[in-house]
Amino acid sequence: MIRSTKSMIYYVLAILLPLILLTSCATSARVTDATAGPALIEPEATRIDTARVTRGPVGNVEILVGVTRYNTVAVRAEITSGRIGSIYVFPGEAVTEGQLVARLDITHIETQIERYEENLSRARQMHSFENRGLALDVEGSILAYMDALRRAAQIPDPALAAEADRQRSNIDMAELAQAQALDRQAREISAINTRLRELSDELTDMEIRAHRSGVVTYLMVSPGAWVSLRDPIIYITYNDAVFVEYVGQTLTLQEARLRTRVLGNIGDDVFYLELVEPSLEEQMYYNRRNLAPPVRFEVIGNVMPDVGANVSIYASTQWIEDTLRIPRNALNLRGPYGSYVYRIENGIPVHVVVDAGIPTDTYVAIIDGLEEGDEVVVRP
Repeated sequence: MIRSTKSMIYYVLAILLPLILLTSCATSARVTDATAGPALIEPEATRIDTARVTRGPVGNVEILVGVTRYNTVAVRAEITSGRIGSIYVFPGEAVTEGQLVARLDITHIETQIERYEENLSRARQMHSFENRGLALDVEGSILAYMDALRRAAQIPDPALAAEADRQRSNIDMAELAQAQALDRQAREISAINTRLRELSDELTDMEIRAHRSGVVTYLMVSPGAWVSLRDPIIYITYNDAVFVEYVGQTLTLQEARLRTRVLGNIGDDVFYLELVEPSLEEQMYYNRRNLAPPVRFEVIGNVMPDVGANVSIYASTQWIEDTLRIPRNALNLRGPYGSYVYRIENGIPVHVVVDAGIPTDTYVAIIDGLEEGDEVVVRP
């Protein structure tokens, strides 16, 4: 009985002993891990965003929308005022550059020209008659002098010699009177001719001519109407020139004057645009109606876009065509010595004071402190 009991005990110990040893090893491993502390983590390098100093244009660009229209311009009384005498064209008629399209009333000028031409003819007749008399006086004085010399040579008498001298003086006086008359006549003729030229110029001033080739759009006046200086007489649409009219609400004429560079784009065509100032009459028209005058740009260059086409307008301010530049977020504005950047030198950011232009939406022009190709730190 005792033997069987011992056998049973040995049998149980044989089974439990391996289990006890395994439990002891696991506990030892847990104690060892707890006392060793957390594993070390390799630190990551700090990332720095950089950009290069480049050369190129700098400026703020605003994208607007416009539409192309024909350029319709008023033909005006440019030099003088008066009544319309004649209009030589009608709406829809094609005209060429320099063509006479209207004329102010020239009746009063024509009357003066007739009068001065009559005065000129009369003066020439009177001068011709006067010159014949003066020539006869000179000729008579010469004949009298020669007769006195002949008598003085025949008879040695002091009285005859004195008479010859007197007759010689008469020749001088006659020639002087003739010269003075010719000078006076020349001045009289010159004065009349000058006045005739002035009247001829006034006739030219009365002419109203087309500045460029185009089509007459409409007539503003009719014959007999009075027009003041700079009043529109005829409107002509120039088919060889278009302008781009801004169709939005944000850009005013005053703001458009501040745009230093304006480009237009239709498809693949890019062209320069130049602001067209409204005429005095247009300003008065819109002011009376409490409206803002339209913003229009003339198309510059040999470009003729289709009328009615939509145009992308790129209006720039503070534009510099070619300069050193860095991204705007690379410039720091509040340093103790002014604006500064961090330039990468041997992999290390170095504080550098720069002379910078006015920041734009994307770039800042660099006047001094950096060179093309330098690498600078940019903020996220």
